[in-house]
Amino acid sequence: MEGRHLHRRGPSPFEGRDVSHFPGRYAKAFPYTGPRPRKYRKGRIDMLTLWGKLYKNGKTIKADTYTSGKHDMSAALLECIEHFAKEFDIEVPMWHTNHTKQLGLFRKATFKPDDFVDQFPYEKFEIQIIDSDGP
Repeated sequence: MEGRHLHRRGPSPFEGRDVSHFPGRYAKAFPYTGPRPRKYRKGRIDMLTLWGKLYKNGKTIKADTYTSGKHDMSAALLECIEHFAKEFDIEVPMWHTNHTKQLGLFRKATFKPDDFVDQFPYEKFEIQIIDSDGP
C-alpha cells in the first residue's frame, strides 16, 4: 500500500463557500462556524403545517391539513398528529426512529398498521410537512 494515498490532497472544494444551508449530518463535514439560517435552527419553528392522509386500497379516503402555532418541533408534531387522530377517528400511532428519518429526509412519514396498538382498518396513515414560506 506504499505510495497509495488514502486521503485526497489539495484544498477542500468547499473552502471559502457558505455551507450553512447543509443541515443535520452534513454539518460535521462542512466546518462552517457562522450562525445557521433561521429555518435550520434546532428545535425552534414559527409554525408547522402538516397534511394528513388516510389510505385504503391505494386510494385516499380522508385528508386534512392542520397548522400548529407551537415553537417546539416535537410539541407541534404531536399536536398535529393528535388533531388528525381525532379528526380521522383513529388512535395516535407510535413514533419510531424510522419516522424521524423519513421526516428528515423526505418531509413525509408513513404509519403502517403495525405502528398502531389496536386494529387499524386502513392501509396507511401519512403525514407530510407543507412549506409555509412567507415573506
